[in-house]
Amino acid sequence: MLNNFFKGIIKKIINLILKPKTMFINVPAGTLNLTLGTDAFILNTANIYLQCQTGSGAVNIILPRISTVAGITTTWGFKIYINDVGNNASVNNITIIPNAADKINGVLTTPIVLNTNGVTGHLQVTGTNSWEFNIGSSSSGG
Repeated sequence: MLNNFFKGIIKKIINLILKPKTMFINVPAGTLNLTLGTDAFILNTANIYLQCQTGSGAVNIILPRISTVAGITTTWGFKIYINDVGNNASVNNITIIPNAADKINGVLTTPIVLNTNGVTGHLQVTGTNSWEFNIGSSSSGG
């Protein structure tokens, strides 16, 4: 009976560790140098939501170089959502800037500019130096 008790606890701990996590980051007006440490992947982070506060100014998001982030290219389903929670991106744009060695949607070092109020989109790693960006409006992240 005690053995089953410990098996149950171990199962709960394993599920807690392996269950994909979601991380929310408040991004004020200005520049965010996004860093993704190995802790995000050890903790099995599946989604990061960047909640951009465009009410008081533009937001610039500088992405890390993909090849320098351990675990990122092997983490299936990992996405970074960008959300205009300030609902003012038409005036205070959100600019997503890749590392000079990386591409977004096949174009080297060209930033993506989001300029629609309430805009939402997501980035996903598609290769050792390649991000894919998709725009959408369904995942506000809360």
